[in-house]
Amino acid sequence: MSRSRDIADSTATLDVDGGTIKLDGNYPVGTHNVALGNNALSSAESGANYNIAIGSAAGDAITTGDSNIGIGLNALGATTTASENIAIGLNAMLANTTGASNVGIGTYALNANTTASKNTAVGYEAGYANTTGEQNTALGRVAMRTNTTGNYNVSVGSIALYYNTTGSNNVALGVQALNNNTTASNNTAVGYQALLTNTTSTSNAAFGNKALHLATGTLNTALGNGAGRDLSSGAKNTIIGAYGGNENGLDIRTSSNNIVLSDGDGNPRLTINSSGVISGDGSGLTGVGASTTFGAVGTHIWGRQANITNYNLNVTASSLFAITSIIDSYGGQGFYDNGWQQSPNQTSVSGTWRHLGGAGAANGRGMPGLWVRIA
Repeated sequence: MSRSRDIADSTATLDVDGGTIKLDGNYPVGTHNVALGNNALSSAESGANYNIAIGSAAGDAITTGDSNIGIGLNALGATTTASENIAIGLNAMLANTTGASNVGIGTYALNANTTASKNTAVGYEAGYANTTGEQNTALGRVAMRTNTTGNYNVSVGSIALYYNTTGSNNVALGVQALNNNTTASNNTAVGYQALLTNTTSTSNAAFGNKALHLATGTLNTALGNGAGRDLSSGAKNTIIGAYGGNENGLDIRTSSNNIVLSDGDGNPRLTINSSGVISGDGSGLTGVGASTTFGAVGTHIWGRQANITNYNLNVTASSLFAITSIIDSYGGQGFYDNGWQQSPNQTSVSGTWRHLGGAGAANGRGMPGLWVRIA
């Protein structure tokens, strides 16, 4: 049964027919469709069901697609047979033809999407240029705006992953996070402007405000406020703390395979370089063990060799002493003849030890270094 009533003038009618609501009575056909607006759902055929189109030309190309929602001028304007899409906003998902299960909310959201499916874009021009990239999530103003064919990306924050085009499997959380990434994949950036400069380098992880801010190398990991912010081409580095990459005499901006543990002020406390040599400032280090017993293989001590001009790589117990008091008088460089041979400041150890890092020796004075027992 069809019921009609005048709305604005004698030529406009609102009809309810078999569960379908239509303005201007000629369309849509199908079941349980809602069309409100000039030409909304104007192409629907009998197989088109459960669609909602509100706005001029909203969903006007849908023929047999089901369960779509298009609200706004030209929303879902090119969709034909696709189903389960939601487009809300001016020109939202305007170019979509057969892509299914997409959500575009915001003016021009997923505007260029054509055949891609399972994308979610919320925000002004979020995912604007996406054409065939699938299963992307863009939340925020112009988030992931230029992505075209990249897949499985997550972008949360205004301008996050803005310039990404074909890169996939990236995660950007924060304003301008991974902003300049274009074709690189497998990056994770969490924090304001984290990994901001990166364009094509892959497999980096940055957690913290401006972490890896200028980095262009691959396989870097940084955790902390400004961690690794000054790194440039260096690769495969791991930084924990606020160390930026060039502080307190340690510059790894273009270096690779370093591990740096720093404090909240960015001071490096422990560093392992690409050769595996461990170094630190030595402050606060004490011998390992109770007093004169320094334990099993694998034990680390802060110690020195006696009466030498250069450290040997491996030494036996007869020439190595463990320092058992806190090093403070000489900034970690205490000469043996200024007190380190006097009990209880040091004690002899047993076994064979390997030098891992620390100062060398000068003028026959053994200076403290980090050692590990190997036998």
